[in-house]
Amino acid sequence: YKAAHAVLEQALAHNFAIKESPVFNFVKAKALHTQGESEEARATLEKAMQLPGVRSATSGGGGSGGGGVRFAEPDTGAAPLSAHDRCSIHLLLAEVYVALALLDKAGVVMQQAIFEFSAGPQEGRVTIANAQLEMQKGEVERALTMLRAIQTSNPHYNAARKVMAELYLTYRNDERAYAQCHEELVRANPTTHSFVMLGEAYMKINEADKAIAAFESALRKSPGDASLA
Repeated sequence: YKAAHAVLEQALAHNFAIKESPVFNFVKAKALHTQGESEEARATLEKAMQLPGVRSATSGGGGSGGGGVRFAEPDTGAAPLSAHDRCSIHLLLAEVYVALALLDKAGVVMQQAIFEFSAGPQEGRVTIANAQLEMQKGEVERALTMLRAIQTSNPHYNAARKVMAELYLTYRNDERAYAQCHEELVRANPTTHSFVMLGEAYMKINEADKAIAAFESALRKSPGDASLA
């Protein structure tokens, strides 16, 4: 993440006003958290949450589009925030609080995220993050219930099923349920990648014959892929 810091420094040199950009602070906090500097990441994100248009949408903020993060326009220093950007800041702050064992604070931020982003394109992301928070609290069944509610029509279905699979294996030692999550992924989205993940899941629980069959299915879908040969 030295490269990320270099980009941030270049952005500051180009326009110092970008320091007040919520997205700039998000990227900075992400880099800090990844390097284990979670306390500094916390301070950075708490600052970002106080900036206009972050905690709740404002007329100056972006709409509910799902675009990726972007820095401020150099001439104004004002970063147009999408719902995706705002949601990312909320969820990263909750993640940092969990890393610092501040579960109560994480819960407060998560409730804010639920209030702000329910019934919109970011709802699946929030549900997955909320389920992961419940797992940290030891509420495994509650986490599973949340994840099961994410339907195949939701763009975050695949991510939810992957989290469910690991939860079943790690917290329940339920190999059948673990494999079933990956089988459901294949039924919902029978791509080469899904079959490869299914094969890897079977290998993880020592079901070699089923793993071979899954890898063969992946190869039939992508016969020219040398990595599957």
